[in-house]
Amino acid sequence: MAVSGAGSNANLDLSPLTVHWCYVTLPAMALLRTVFWVALFLFFTFCFVVLFEYGTNDFVTGFHKEFGRIKTFVTDHTSKTSEKKK
Repeated sequence: MAVSGAGSNANLDLSPLTVHWCYVTLPAMALLRTVFWVALFLFFTFCFVVLFEYGTNDFVTGFHKEFGRIKTFVTDHTSKTSEKKK
């Protein structure tokens, strides 16, 4: 940014870098990106918990055990919801 003279804004370029009509935003892609990052965060959080609980030597076995526990938990709670509706 070059400014000529003391206190002068004559040569200061304040135009935007991208003209407003030159780009398109896609809310569906933003939603997809957000869902992807949340899923990735949950996966790595799950991996960290398994690694913390079971260590590096028993990681795969612990991963299968904890995934089975989560799967059972989700299926039990979703079946209770469907039974209450009937």
